[in-house]
Amino acid sequence: MGKTEKIRPADKIQELQQSLKGPEITTHLNDEEGYEYLEKGHVCMEVQNPGAGDNLFLDVEDQFTLSFGEWDSQYAATEEDFRLLCEDLNLLLNRKMYTVVVYVKDDWICSLTVREKEIRKNNLLDHIRDFLHSADCDAFIDLMQKEGASIRCTFWGEKTKKVHLTGR
Repeated sequence: MGKTEKIRPADKIQELQQSLKGPEITTHLNDEEGYEYLEKGHVCMEVQNPGAGDNLFLDVEDQFTLSFGEWDSQYAATEEDFRLLCEDLNLLLNRKMYTVVVYVKDDWICSLTVREKEIRKNNLLDHIRDFLHSADCDAFIDLMQKEGASIRCTFWGEKTKKVHLTGR
């Protein structure tokens, strides 16, 4: 099967459950309160956080959506994106990647992940700038430098850490 060839996400549920052995997992269906958005045959897998902080959610629908705290990412129903999803799950759960959410005042600017085992402020700011630049959102970089920003970084199993960037 080619990397961009379509797959059926529902066919990958058992494989995902096998790869998530260790943490407690609850599988939700559309007949449960709060999960009515799921269509028949779709599921939301909730991975219980063993420490402080948010649980991780994986929606298996026509595509895959991985959510952790205020961050989420969508993965297409292809072999390549499924491989990326499994890689991201592994990195998050093994604390080799953390999520980043950026606010200026009370306004959400962006969310992304950083593949590092610890938060280093200079590297973090470079990752945010690169992410915003690649999304053609340089105006937000200027806004962050002018107004300052609140940056929320979260590793699996820990409480969110806040990094503040002061404006000019």
